[in-house]
Amino acid sequence: AALYNSTLRLGEIYHFRGLPKTLSPSMTLLDKAFVSIYQDRLQFHWPHSWPMKEAHHQLELRRQVLHFYQREAKTYLLSKVQQWSELTQLYPRKIAFRNQRSRWGSCSAKGHLSLNWRMMALPDSVIDYILVHELCHLEFMDHSSHFWKLVQHILPDFQESEKFLRDHGSMADFLLL
Repeated sequence: AALYNSTLRLGEIYHFRGLPKTLSPSMTLLDKAFVSIYQDRLQFHWPHSWPMKEAHHQLELRRQVLHFYQREAKTYLLSKVQQWSELTQLYPRKIAFRNQRSRWGSCSAKGHLSLNWRMMALPDSVIDYILVHELCHLEFMDHSSHFWKLVQHILPDFQESEKFLRDHGSMADFLLL
C-alpha cells in the first residue's frame, strides 16, 4: 500500500514552488474544469453547469491538479534549464518529463535529461539544484570529486538543497500517480 495520500482535498494546503497554497474551489463560466494559481490559493475551477456535489469530484480534481503541475513544469523547468545552460555552457540534447517515485532527474550518456515534473512542489532553490546537478552530468557522468566541485562552483550552498530533499522531498508525494 502507498504511504502517501492520493486523495486531494479542497481546503488542504499543497506546495507549489515551495510555497503553501490552499486548494480552493471556484466556479467558472467555461465548460471545462481547470486549476490556476491566485495569490496563496491553488484554485480548482469547475463549470457552473456541474451540480454542486460533483464539484468535489475527486477524479477530476486530481486530474486537473496533476495537469496543472505538469503544464507549469514544462514551461518553468524548460526556461530554468535554458538559463542554467547559458550560465554553465552545458546544453542538454533533449529534455523529457517524468513522474518517478524516487528520482528527481537523470542524465543519459547521450546528453538527454529526464526531469521529474513533481519537483514543481519544491522551493525554487531546490529546483535549481536538481537542474544544475543534472546539467553537471553533461560534463561528468559520475559523482566524482570533479563532478561535485563543478556543482559547488555553480551553487556554493548546494548541500542545503540536498538536505532539504532528504528531509522534505516527500512534500511532492501528493503528485504521485
